[in-house]
Amino acid sequence: MQTARKVCAAHHNPFNAGLRQIAVEINTGFAVQENWPKLTAMGYFALIYEVVEDYLARRGAYRDDHLRHAREAYNRGELLLGGAFANPADKALLVFRVADPSIVESFARNDPYVVNGLVKRWEVRPWTVVIGNAPDPASSK
Repeated sequence: MQTARKVCAAHHNPFNAGLRQIAVEINTGFAVQENWPKLTAMGYFALIYEVVEDYLARRGAYRDDHLRHAREAYNRGELLLGGAFANPADKALLVFRVADPSIVESFARNDPYVVNGLVKRWEVRPWTVVIGNAPDPASSK
């Protein structure tokens, strides 16, 4: 029985905007040690905003706070990308990769655009990613 362990700490995935711990133990699955963070299944979630008609005219007063809020989630590795749709600018899409959708819901509830009435409706949807979800093949060599 082979018991050798291969550990790659801090593998960077450019689609995840953060670092991920990867631990593989041959013949036994994931190896979890006391000082490692709990390994959890991550899922993709789409946060869809429906914005008010005069959103473009009103967003200036809250834009810096909204972008700061988004950057904080991005820096934590939760928010992958986000932005408003154009022509018409009636909705926005933010894509998250997190273990629990409540993280996305909390983001929305605390977003200055939501708090200040620029978003009239929002929803969180699980998103099944079939292309672009795999690690970069070049990084595994």
